[in-house]
Amino acid sequence: MEDIDTPMNSTEDILDFIAYAADHGTNKLMIKKEHLHADFFRLNTRLADDIIRKFIDHYMKVAIVGDLSETKCAGLNAHIRRDRRSAYVFFTDSVDAAVKYLTA
Repeated sequence: MEDIDTPMNSTEDILDFIAYAADHGTNKLMIKKEHLHADFFRLNTRLADDIIRKFIDHYMKVAIVGDLSETKCAGLNAHIRRDRRSAYVFFTDSVDAAVKYLTA
């Protein structure tokens, strides 16, 4: 499951990903921004909230990696800043920072 052909766009997709990770003995994931459906970055869809809740509910530590600077939604930017302080979710534009977060 290292390569994802289509962006994950539902909580079912995320639960499959979480189950795959758990089956392989890990509770840590790194997801590239482009592997999340564009709706994830639109707060009115609530997809981000639903997906992040699944990670937290399953004690899955996740780093979302990608350039979020083009994100124009103030609400999403606030959400990202809040989640950066979370024990389970980390947004970064750097793979190195994601690895450091996941291995800490």
